[in-house]
Amino acid sequence: MKRVVITGATGAIGRALIDECIKNEYEVLAVVHRSSGRVEELTELDHCQVLHLDLAEYGNAVEEMKGQGFPIEGYSMFFHLAWAASFGADRNDLTLQLSNVQAAVDAVSFAHQIGCSTFVGAGSQAEYGRVGFMEIGKAQDDRFERNEQKTGFVPDASMSLQEDKKHRPDTPMTLQENLKHRQDTSVNLCEDLGFCPDTPVSLREDLKLRPDTPTNPETGYGIAKLCAGQMTRLAAEKYGMKHIWTRVLSVYGPHDRAETLISTAVSRMLRNEETEFSPCGQIWDYLYEEDAARALLLAGEKGIHGKNYVVGSGEAHPLRWYVEKIAEITGYRKEIGFGRRPYNDKQVMHLVADISELEGDIGFRPKVDFEAGIWKMLSMY
Repeated sequence: MKRVVITGATGAIGRALIDECIKNEYEVLAVVHRSSGRVEELTELDHCQVLHLDLAEYGNAVEEMKGQGFPIEGYSMFFHLAWAASFGADRNDLTLQLSNVQAAVDAVSFAHQIGCSTFVGAGSQAEYGRVGFMEIGKAQDDRFERNEQKTGFVPDASMSLQEDKKHRPDTPMTLQENLKHRQDTSVNLCEDLGFCPDTPVSLREDLKLRPDTPTNPETGYGIAKLCAGQMTRLAAEKYGMKHIWTRVLSVYGPHDRAETLISTAVSRMLRNEETEFSPCGQIWDYLYEEDAARALLLAGEKGIHGKNYVVGSGEAHPLRWYVEKIAEITGYRKEIGFGRRPYNDKQVMHLVADISELEGDIGFRPKVDFEAGIWKMLSMY
């Protein structure tokens, strides 16, 4: 059997990628950090061995492999998914994020030393930043201008209003005001941005994420992922290896972290507990973990050297739709807590992949739709 290496093997994509590789007759060397609490199930899998190795040790990986009794040759592909501090406040810990870049470069050397001819790295939508953020603001400004032209209304200095009643950008909204604002904004943006909140969304083409979409990361995590993609490509080319970089959007499934929106919604709604969400006005693209794993394996086998691939479903819905679908499937009986939390700082408001290059280059199309993915998650509870 052919051999592959997978770092970050206990994450949602990594765990699914192990199964996908075994199904396709690969022997897997799963690299996990030394303090991982999710190793036991990997040791029970046929055709999978576990190498305990922290990110900071990748520069000495071959010696560690020898010490742990693993062969150091005969591997064909290396999938680098491991990353420290991919969520929470540590996404802006710049020292930690820089160490991730170094580990990624060390991973290429690691791959070369054990005979791999292909390196596949897992990047992130965070490399793009808020694509279309300025377009939304401009669309709203244009709408105000059109309203002036239609109604002849232009605010002037003669209009007075009690100071504490004037609306300012920093004036807190009540829950009802916030929800109405989101509803009004969504409806108005149907015309401006090309989508409507109550349909499977057809997002304006220039707002979909493509390999050539300009990158403008706004977090240390996003900046580091972008840098890692570029640095690992240079390192791979130095060794004559094929390099593929994947920018992964939102993946969900039974192996995902408990803190993610989908995992939280499923677990709380199953128990009929109170929920709290943002207004959920974002337009979003979710991909089931098995499909994400299949995309990465196909990219390694068939992808074109030097290319970036955006990994998503290519299908968009308002985030509210996903939450309501989970409530429907789980039989949730309480009021859904939309608007009980604010949006995150610098919130991305639309995240949708253009998967045309995945389709054209490697023949990838998602197989698991959202409802089927939720039912698969429920079968694991």
